[in-house]
Amino acid sequence: MAIRKMKAGFSLIELMVVISIIAILGSIIALNVFRAIEKAKIARAVADMKAIKTASLAFYIDVGTFPLTSLNQTAYLQSSGLVSNTTGSPSWNGPYLEKVPIIHPWNSMYLLGAWNMGRGAAGDYTLKLLNSCYPGGAEQSCEIPLASIVKIDQFIDDGNLGGGDLLGAVGGGGGNIWWMMSWDCCS
Repeated sequence: MAIRKMKAGFSLIELMVVISIIAILGSIIALNVFRAIEKAKIARAVADMKAIKTASLAFYIDVGTFPLTSLNQTAYLQSSGLVSNTTGSPSWNGPYLEKVPIIHPWNSMYLLGAWNMGRGAAGDYTLKLLNSCYPGGAEQSCEIPLASIVKIDQFIDDGNLGGGDLLGAVGGGGGNIWWMMSWDCCS
């Protein structure tokens, strides 16, 4: 009677099962990590936008106008009057932003604007999240995903991109966000 010895090691099928399980677990973890990163970007953008809104209102209370006083004018945050008295106003009591959030979470810049959006002589004070990478140009894209735009709108407004305070504007890569602070600012 011959005694058969067991081989030490794993069979090919056992190795394939283990590798498959590891791959499935890895993909689940990776998906959750990417979702968490996007959620953090959304939270930071909402916090930045609220801080800029609060700073703009404080500026308005002190100076009597928004940082941009004429229509069709734009400014980056660092030159808007929210950080230093670029307006030369004697009633300026800033800085209104403790830390200037120059770059938004999708690697481009915040831009303030005063635009006439079809409301007669009055204008709207806006905050735009640009979609071209910083530093960079039009050949690059740091597009904000549509799902993130909707989530930001849900936090700030109503989740409806067709109206209200936040509009998803089509341009460049389609990832621009105009935050309509729907207050008359200038004429």
